[in-house]
Amino acid sequence: MVIGNGVTSIGGSAFQQCSNLTSVTLGAKVNSMGAYAFGYCSRVTGFYFRGNPFSIFPVVFFGDDIATVYYIVGSWEPTFGGLPTALWIEQVQVSMGNVGVRMDEFGFTIVGTSNLVFVVETCMDLANPVWSPASTNTLTSGSSYFSDPQWTNHPTSVYRIRSL
Repeated sequence: MVIGNGVTSIGGSAFQQCSNLTSVTLGAKVNSMGAYAFGYCSRVTGFYFRGNPFSIFPVVFFGDDIATVYYIVGSWEPTFGGLPTALWIEQVQVSMGNVGVRMDEFGFTIVGTSNLVFVVETCMDLANPVWSPASTNTLTSGSSYFSDPQWTNHPTSVYRIRSL
């Protein structure tokens, strides 16, 4: 489940006993959570925080014994709400099964961390590399398809992916 960047607070018991949850990504603006907000979500293995740590009730994650809190930014303590913390290294990569020409367009599928924003850049000459943005995309549900309909105009292009 992804909680968007527009959300700043999660109320007490908001997702308590949500047995179908396996991971939760929290937007950068979340700065408060009520007691048992994610209590007894026993299948959650990771809470992914895009923002900084904040003060929470010690029972926010009560009963979530297999979960880890992952963070991108800020200075986090070894535990958060009683759960261990770890650096979240967002990844994006090309799915090798979908690289090539389709319907007169060169393209490929990019997979990685859901809701990760990235840019596809192109370069015409690696001996004198000048990288230009080709598109900015978001990994919706963990994947996004990039296509370059102009690939025939520059068949020697090299592409790279960079997260923002």
